[in-house]
Amino acid sequence: MIMNKIYTILFVLVAFCSCNPMEDIYDNLDGQKQPVSSKVEYTLTDADYKTVGELALKRKTKIDSVAGTKIKDKKYFADDAKIAEYLPDFLAGAYPGLQKNSSVIVTYNYFEGAYPSFKKVVATVADYQNAGGNAAKYYSFTGKVDAKALAKLVSGGLEDGDQVLLTYKMADAGFAGKTENVFDFTMDKYDYKTLVDWVAKNQPKFVKGDAEYWFGASSANRNFEGRVKSWSDYPHSVTVTEAYITSQIQAGIKLVLETKFAQKDASKQAVAGVIYNVRYAVYSNSNIPTSAAFLCKTGGSKPVFELAQTVVDAAVTKDVTILYNYVEKYAELQAAKNTEAYIVNADDFKSFGFKFPEFTSTTPADNYLPQLLAQKYVYAQPKDELIVIYQYDGGKSFSWYSDRYQFNNGTWTKYNPVIVKSDQFIYNSGKWVFDPTVQHTMVKADYDILVQWVKDNKNAYYDANYKNAEYWFGASTFKDNFDVRLTTRKANDPENILKGKSDAEVVKILNDQIQQGIQLFLEIAYKDAEPIKDGMEMHYKITYLVYDGSNHTYAVTYKCVSVGKFELSEEPVEL
Repeated sequence: MIMNKIYTILFVLVAFCSCNPMEDIYDNLDGQKQPVSSKVEYTLTDADYKTVGELALKRKTKIDSVAGTKIKDKKYFADDAKIAEYLPDFLAGAYPGLQKNSSVIVTYNYFEGAYPSFKKVVATVADYQNAGGNAAKYYSFTGKVDAKALAKLVSGGLEDGDQVLLTYKMADAGFAGKTENVFDFTMDKYDYKTLVDWVAKNQPKFVKGDAEYWFGASSANRNFEGRVKSWSDYPHSVTVTEAYITSQIQAGIKLVLETKFAQKDASKQAVAGVIYNVRYAVYSNSNIPTSAAFLCKTGGSKPVFELAQTVVDAAVTKDVTILYNYVEKYAELQAAKNTEAYIVNADDFKSFGFKFPEFTSTTPADNYLPQLLAQKYVYAQPKDELIVIYQYDGGKSFSWYSDRYQFNNGTWTKYNPVIVKSDQFIYNSGKWVFDPTVQHTMVKADYDILVQWVKDNKNAYYDANYKNAEYWFGASTFKDNFDVRLTTRKANDPENILKGKSDAEVVKILNDQIQQGIQLFLEIAYKDAEPIKDGMEMHYKITYLVYDGSNHTYAVTYKCVSVGKFELSEEPVEL
């Protein structure tokens, strides 16, 4: 088709950061009286993501700021940073000369989303109280854990099939004789770091590296210094004794509690009247206590604690973390099967030679997990998949991370949630807009899908002689087209669907068969297609060849009406 006064431009695309993609042709645009149109293909560079992100940030709304920062820093688009929303501004600047009938097919990085999607819950005092029974008395479980009580630890409600990574406390022994109303926990690295940071700000002369000698905390070793001599090297106003060290440790723990539980989230705040029993490590002095109990006098976002005056015999607890599936029918949390998920445990970390049970930036999980899975799952089969969950030290806090691994070619390989996609934008009504239409030109492999389907389902129409064609839809992988020659099709009509029909009637039947074939091809090739993308209906424009003695190119459009299902949207048009 010839269009008057439409100018064809050859684009040499280079990185947007180094020059404008239209820079070399601006002079040619001067004096043009008609809108310039072209079809462009472009792959976004790292510099482009920065530009798109900065354009989003200029909108100065909270949503746009979050999206802009993600695009700029992560160099990908996502469901909460949609390319349809943020790329048009970039295209307007990159292609100011393109207008009516122009399109750009953009290749970009897209974040499919974290896998898997599950809630991460650490049980709090309020959660145990909600669970009832012994859990409400001792803020932990022992023996066989009640699946219904576990579900009550998760606030906010659950739906059938929800997965929850739940961390809760298990008592090492029974509750017999143990003090009730005691929440028992062990200080972690960041509890000790709270004290090091406080001393660095308030008593800096008592700090040495990642340790301090005001309370005696060391974040690197995760303990308190117990040697009197080490404390005596610093200018304390009193003579350092074991009793003095003990009192300072207790003062530090009080500070930790009042910092740790100063939460905005009410469910994570300290609860007045509850005794918090804190366990900790002391280096090289067995005379100094390794636990201290504090009564919460005032709860809320500014909690107040005081050293408990009563003797506390708390149940010794440890944290356990398990992935659960919620079963709505029974209102229960049921542990995920070992074939669904694997949580890297303390023994695994010991086998790696780690001092502490977590991965870090210098000891990344990717360096260890493939070998660990190979040892744990020696009978893995191709395409087996597994969720692997582990603790990670991010430098400011501990977090639970999850990765999906798949077993292929004898190796466990990590799933990458960032994929490469291509989508089209068109210039319409004075602006660039996202066009979710999928453009697909049928190739040999596509026609072969129909040939193989006919072989398996309509074998009488399969060309068993040459094995490269079928006569139900007319697909051929010899010529890569649909064959509608009347003599050929009438001669291969075992069900007599063409018998007694006029040539015009046969032509209509054959064209209808082609459309049935294209619809079947879509349902096989795009079985995961979604009907809506970024709020827009999804259409699939299929270009194909028809042979009636010579080739003719046609295009037909189908609309996705449900997952993997299609219906005719626009009748075939010869191009």
